[in-house]
Amino acid sequence: MRQLRWSLFVLLAIGCGDTPTAIVDARIVDGGADGVVATDAAVDGVDVDAAIDGPDIDASIDAAIDGPDIDAAIDAAIDAEVDAPACVANLPCATNPGAPCLTGVTACPTALVAGAEACVDSAPAPDGTTCAAGLCALGTCAPPTTVTGAIDLSTTSTVAGRTCADAPSYGVAAIAGATITLAAPVVGDCFAIDDEALLINLQGAPAGTANVGAWELVRIASVAGTDVTLAAPPVRHYGASVGADDAIGAGAGQQKVALIRVPRYGALSIGAGAAVTAAPWNGTSGGVLALRAAALTVDGSITMRAAGYRSGRWSRDGGCNSNVVTEAGESFTGPALSSVAANGGGGGGISALGGVSFNGNTPLSSTAGHASPGLMGSNGLGRTIGPPGASYGANDATRLTLGSGPGGNLTCITGGGAAVLIPAPATTSGGIIVLIADRLTVGAAGQISAAATNSARDVAASGGTVLVRGTTIDLGLNRVSAAGAIATSGVGSGPMAGMTLAASPGYVIVQAPTATGTTVPPASRP
Repeated sequence: MRQLRWSLFVLLAIGCGDTPTAIVDARIVDGGADGVVATDAAVDGVDVDAAIDGPDIDASIDAAIDGPDIDAAIDAAIDAEVDAPACVANLPCATNPGAPCLTGVTACPTALVAGAEACVDSAPAPDGTTCAAGLCALGTCAPPTTVTGAIDLSTTSTVAGRTCADAPSYGVAAIAGATITLAAPVVGDCFAIDDEALLINLQGAPAGTANVGAWELVRIASVAGTDVTLAAPPVRHYGASVGADDAIGAGAGQQKVALIRVPRYGALSIGAGAAVTAAPWNGTSGGVLALRAAALTVDGSITMRAAGYRSGRWSRDGGCNSNVVTEAGESFTGPALSSVAANGGGGGGISALGGVSFNGNTPLSSTAGHASPGLMGSNGLGRTIGPPGASYGANDATRLTLGSGPGGNLTCITGGGAAVLIPAPATTSGGIIVLIADRLTVGAAGQISAAATNSARDVAASGGTVLVRGTTIDLGLNRVSAAGAIATSGVGSGPMAGMTLAASPGYVIVQAPTATGTTVPPASRP
């Protein structure tokens, strides 16, 4: 009995044009006593030719070899090998083997992926994605954090593994492409690779305000001394001129630009009675609190009250009847200065005068402006009251600006001698708060405030700016504020005692597809 053994080699050979006779000669194997005869016949081309070439065998072999089923299978196999689609890079992977808070994308064969398609780490997973340690925030798996006391993010570290404060602020000396040169070297791990930071122009000069309030979130690529290299150059400009990064520094008339680290938290809870704040404006940096959290619950407070531009200096004498020119309040146009004229959003000062008592009847200063102009003061007793501050900033978050200070007023002290300028009682204008949270809930007793605080008398600063950006935001009922202060006139029983005058509010801006609650002033939702 004979056995026919066929291989893929045979099929492919036939497909390439080899003759059936050659194949039969190669593959007929002796299977018994009749095998010699059959082989001889095959060699002699008589009996075997008849057996092989006869109609029955021909039909079966032809059907097996050349039939449509085998041809189709061979064609399909060849086509699948030759016509397989090329690898398409950057398609999402079903799973990601890398960091838990980074999405996976397809990488096509290269030496880096050992000649085969692979899944590699790519963009951050959406904030709020659950991960082993807690929740994802900008590609980092962050554990929950609970604040139970008062902390200053610019001086306090809460992030595990970091020794520097959560949100240090550095003055900027220059910007060139993707390189930010700071005014002082970075200390320790205050900035590190992959950190997020806020780049912002906080103050200009009278002749250079085109870029004040410009800001953006950037990522750190490297740090060396005073040089911080970003993952990409800034998209906005921060100098004195339109479209330029000129005149940046800490000197008089220069643009005060800051780079502030934005800490990342998973679920951040601020407990009842707890408070989170940051350093106030100091003339070159500060005044800004910025953070990112996957989920943020505020039952205590996030506050930058009295953290913005400073008040103008007051005049003090020993007889309550003479004064020097007081200062206009500090604003986006520059520091406070001795002037009756307004200083940007800062209210104007009060003109000098001697020998006219203001005891129990001091003037009510004009108030500071921000989202709207301030209001005009009154009762100068022969002194010129400077005008209110002007409006500035933006309600669509294209600019983030501090509240402005009021102009200085008048005071006296027994034995104080001649009139001199003295520091204002306190900085009272509102700062800037930037909260990026996938989910934000402000409790019934919670508070987020960049409001101005009321002075003891006579002057009023403007509110700052609160920007909330996220997905699902519940702001509560009037628990978020950037309100301006209220000036109350005089002391005692003077003719203006008890009169009040309001400064401008700042801005509350909410950027979220789902947002509920009310704010002071009402939030804009660009």
